[in-house]
Amino acid sequence: MPPICAICKWTRPFPDDFNFWPHEVQEPIDIYPIIECGKPTRRLKGYICARCLHDANASRIYIKSIMQGIKITQHAVDRFLERRTGENMTTETARITILKLFAQTKPIRFKSKHTIHRFLNNRSIEVRYTYAQGFIFVVAKEEPPVILTIEATGDRKLNDDFWYEEESE
Repeated sequence: MPPICAICKWTRPFPDDFNFWPHEVQEPIDIYPIIECGKPTRRLKGYICARCLHDANASRIYIKSIMQGIKITQHAVDRFLERRTGENMTTETARITILKLFAQTKPIRFKSKHTIHRFLNNRSIEVRYTYAQGFIFVVAKEEPPVILTIEATGDRKLNDDFWYEEESE
């Protein structure tokens, strides 16, 4: 019996003649097993197709960020799309990517000369800076956090122009 996606009911056609199976394996994986607790020795509950799995993961991250109250300004999304490299992405995909990156960030501090310049550029709004994977996040110091903009590091270097803050601060 061919596997069927538990969400959209898409059926993965398997050949009747398993001599063709090696050709099927060379194709990208498009259906995944759903197993209790994610352990291979546990009971198989069903299958999920790649499209539904992608949508479920995106929804999980989005809901998690909503529960934490993280907000992203449109300006931050626009700057992220401008400054990243790679394939084009939709605004919604960019928001999800920003949330994933923001979850990995660590607080940073700039050299004194950069700090004064930044304070004036932010129109005296108190912000904190976090860093991950070549991006600097400018986040308003309020709860819930609001990501105001995203900068590329450019010619600034970690441990030269900015560094990670100590955990105690």
